[in-house]
Amino acid sequence: NGHEELSRINFADTAVEEDREAVRASLSELRDGASTGNRREQRYLRGDGSSGWAHVSVSVVSGSGVAPRILVGVFDDITARKRAEDEQKKLVSLVENATDFIGIASPEGKPVFVNQAGRRMVELGPNEDLTSLTIYDFMAEPERDRFYDEILPQLRRNGHWEGEVLFRNFQTGNVVPTSHHVFFITGADGTRIAMGTVSRNLSERKEAQARIEAAQSELAHMSRVTTMGELAAAIAHDVKQPLAAVLANANACARWLALTTPDLDEARAAALRIAAEAKRASNVLDRIRTLMTKGTPPLAPVNLNDV
Repeated sequence: NGHEELSRINFADTAVEEDREAVRASLSELRDGASTGNRREQRYLRGDGSSGWAHVSVSVVSGSGVAPRILVGVFDDITARKRAEDEQKKLVSLVENATDFIGIASPEGKPVFVNQAGRRMVELGPNEDLTSLTIYDFMAEPERDRFYDEILPQLRRNGHWEGEVLFRNFQTGNVVPTSHHVFFITGADGTRIAMGTVSRNLSERKEAQARIEAAQSELAHMSRVTTMGELAAAIAHDVKQPLAAVLANANACARWLALTTPDLDEARAAALRIAAEAKRASNVLDRIRTLMTKGTPPLAPVNLNDV
């Protein structure tokens, strides 16, 4: 705005509407002598209707002779700083309200920050000091060598690594399975200034997966039991018939031989039928054995009339 336009603006009018009463009150204190100066951060209006933030310092300069007292105000625009602070507050709120483990460590592996969800995940006290810990203290014992030998080299080479890592519960020592993403945080010049990690607790998912696998295993077992029951019934049915025939022919053979004059022809015929039925039973077992082994079952012509 130009000088003439500024001269027509009341000082309170530079503030946004909801702050004007507070500005008028502070100006009244300055005019009445209740205060000699006022410093505050306040929002102000720009000529285009937008608003910004300024650090405002207003003081009274006493007049001398015919010169009146005047108010001198100094505006220091801090809009960019306030915007950065607001963004930082949003980021802090996001991190603190996240349900995942979020941590920051030095490039050498010294933890400097763990959010509350992460502390709850591993049962680390909400105010427990991190200075005596390293990133290895958060990992289960069997995982530490793997992290040093496998994960860290890939992290240094690629700048990030993703996979599953076993964390350690600080209170119980129990293993906490996590989906782990670790990466380097870089400065404006690309220098690696910190190590960040975002990890999700997989305990409930692993437990659900174990329950599903157990249920599938039980179903498979029941299917095998059912199949074996059906197969056993089929075997019993197919083998019982030739065995019954063997028994009947054996009894007949015995009767033919027990006669006063043994009927050798009938006995011989009964013995031949016993051999045929025994062969039939043997063939049933051979076909079952072939069915249970790998390979292509042999095909052969069958007389349906005989069947």
